Amino acid sequence: MKPLWEHLQAAGAEIILNGHAHDFEYCEPRLPNGVKDPNGIAEIVIGTDGPVDPMLDAPRPGATFGDIRMGMTRGILKLTLGKGTWRRDVITTANTFAAHGSGTCH
Repeated sequence: MKPLWEHLQAAGAEIILNGHAHDFEYCEPRLPNGVKDPNGIAEIVIGTDGPVDPMLDAPRPGATFGDIRMGMTRGILKLTLGKGTWRRDVITTANTFAAHGSGTCH
């Protein structure tokens, strides 16, 4: 994946959206080598309509990705793009999880 991230970083990508079967995950901006950096690319994985998986909520010692994770409830991602900004809101069906955040973009 590193070569892809390098191309995306060079092209000025600021946020990546990925689909998945059964979880939500937010990764703070990172450089292609995986190091957190405010000038890197943020990543959102959304797939909260599949089967729930308790292992996705379990702590992962030493994990470098998945700053925020949720795998035990269903919901949707509301992504709002504004002039120079973006905002994410994960809205769950049971209102049991909140993952709000924002970033800058051009």
